[in-house]
Amino acid sequence: MRYRVLAVLPVSAVVLFVLALVVVGEGARPLVVRGANESGKALALLGCVAAALAFERGEYLRRAWILSATCLGLLLARDALLLVEGDAARLDSLRVGLSFVANLLAVIGTLMIARAWKVAGMSLPGSWSARGAAVGIALGIALALAGPSAYVNLGLSLHGDPRGLIGLASDLGDILSTTLLAPVLLTAIAVRGGLLRWPWGLLTASLFAWLLYDTFVTALGEVPGYGQGFKLVGEGFRVLACTLQCAAGLAQRFVVRGPAPPG
Repeated sequence: MRYRVLAVLPVSAVVLFVLALVVVGEGARPLVVRGANESGKALALLGCVAAALAFERGEYLRRAWILSATCLGLLLARDALLLVEGDAARLDSLRVGLSFVANLLAVIGTLMIARAWKVAGMSLPGSWSARGAAVGIALGIALALAGPSAYVNLGLSLHGDPRGLIGLASDLGDILSTTLLAPVLLTAIAVRGGLLRWPWGLLTASLFAWLLYDTFVTALGEVPGYGQGFKLVGEGFRVLACTLQCAAGLAQRFVVRGPAPPG
């Protein structure tokens, strides 16, 4: 039962976000978006920390979840620099650096989680060629959804806009992480009869939501006349991605530390 509740919570968070946007005036919407952004990352951080602490020191998955938690901590630190006054160029460079390091850690953490099946000695469904095809399909989906966003951010970067570099780091991280979606999903399928399907399945959903965020906020966000609306939809996907990652971390903790309730 508790796992089904975890699956419902991210959807509930998005519903609350949409209701908040509807209730407040247009002038207050940026504040709602900012609050949802930072609180979502904070929740994802707490979920990853909860998952990491479920394991003993030195355990493989403890390191993987710590990397994911560190990524979120660096992103929160990057956002906090928006409140700091000082040399604008230096602060922009620091924010770009934090973004690249954070996304690199996210990719490594996702890779470790994706390889957990091998470390645990599990067998994934399908042949090697089928698994390779699944990875290729995941890469194709990632490029189709986040590729246009990466292209837009690359253009901004070439014109010296630091927001482009930050967005490009995020896009590349999401593309690489989502390419790993195939083994993560296959792991969820391989353990479909056990509770591990919950953290792996929720994490897969989180990675996909991040791709949709990239698509709506950057690529579709540039559509004349509709850009702002698409960006708000994208912010909803960011809330969904963060809360799904939080739910995945909590599910991982329940699997390792909690009792084994049905479902």
